[in-house]
Amino acid sequence: MAQKTRSGLLLKIVSLVLLALAIYAIVVTIIGFVKLNSFEAIGAGIASNVVRLIVIAVAFFAGWFGFTARRKALCYLLAIVMLILAAYCFIIDIIGSTSISGVIASLISDILFILLPILYFIGLKKSA
Repeated sequence: MAQKTRSGLLLKIVSLVLLALAIYAIVVTIIGFVKLNSFEAIGAGIASNVVRLIVIAVAFFAGWFGFTARRKALCYLLAIVMLILAAYCFIIDIIGSTSISGVIASLISDILFILLPILYFIGLKKSA
């Protein structure tokens, strides 16, 4: 019995981290939307905000379903989608950087978003 609860511990911890980050990102995104006062600013940032909202939604649902340990097939799908979105955001950040310091900053900030889906997937494998 102790092995069963220990094997699901990584999944629960990563799921809680995903939930916390998603709730934090929701608050930050809402504040960002409130601060946009003109339609030009909304139009310029709409693509990045849409991708951000997709990432937040996927992270929130992955955290929720991972913590409740229900619908394992959906959890695997969400882990793959999170990894793809993290890689996409990482590539966009690298392409958008104009200096070596920008690339290093992107690497440091995006490493967590690449590491979390991998840990989530490992946690799913161990808890199965």
